[in-house]
Amino acid sequence: MKMYQSSVESIAFPRLLTVGTVDFECLASLEILSLPVLTSAKGIRLVNTPLMHTLDLLNLLRIDRDLILDHVGVILEKKDPLTGLVLSREGAGTVDVSSISSIGGDLRLGLNSKVISFPVLTIVGQDFKVQDSLLESMVAPSLVTVGGGITIQSSSFLHLDNFDRILVSG
Repeated sequence: MKMYQSSVESIAFPRLLTVGTVDFECLASLEILSLPVLTSAKGIRLVNTPLMHTLDLLNLLRIDRDLILDHVGVILEKKDPLTGLVLSREGAGTVDVSSISSIGGDLRLGLNSKVISFPVLTIVGQDFKVQDSLLESMVAPSLVTVGGGITIQSSSFLHLDNFDRILVSG
């Protein structure tokens, strides 16, 4: 499933159970992506979807290759009314990836959400990267194996819970 440079605002596949890849890029108007019963995918790549406020992957258990969420989500800026300078930036929206237990390839996050939780994720087969993100908290209490490197390059304060439990890192 591929889509590039479209003005679609909402995408929902309420009965889709499995998919090869989801590859969406430069969807400037996309606000909602709902795949509520999807259980497995070969790969998921969402890039440059700046208005997305809801990503529903509620039942996704396994990704054979990469999960890439890069420049995804709404950014709320507070500006000084006199100077126009940005006083603060924060992410908004909901990303539900709470059922994913394994990612066979890379996990790359560049999200504009405040919090992301991977409560049952146990393995990332390749690299784990967080970069150019407004994430403030990431929780992965079950993560024990990362097959590649771990890179955290965040533009905001990022609190990592339970990352002291990772047993293997390449």
